[in-house]
Amino acid sequence: MNTPQHELEFDVVVDLSQAIEFSQDEGLVIESSFLSFGEDEPHKVITPFEKLVNNAIELGKISEDYKHVYCIAHELERNAERLRDVAQRIEDTRLVADMFDVDMDNLPEVL
Repeated sequence: MNTPQHELEFDVVVDLSQAIEFSQDEGLVIESSFLSFGEDEPHKVITPFEKLVNNAIELGKISEDYKHVYCIAHELERNAERLRDVAQRIEDTRLVADMFDVDMDNLPEVL
């Protein structure tokens, strides 16, 4: 006896936000928050960045697509340099403000 199968389609509106965070326990993580219509609290999913890198490495080995792995490595390096540059500018601004005893809350945005 065959069980009848039915296909259902749902249209659901979900707000998704993602952030790169640093966790003392996990290191770099991607934090994803999902909020469905009518819900008060978002559902959070935390993914260790190292797990994503390991997955990319494994997929690269399986597919033998070294160009794809190089592209991922290049983008990670390029964005790491951008983050370092901004961190350096923030640090320099704070050092100058500390030298002249300036209130950081009243400075115009320079970054």
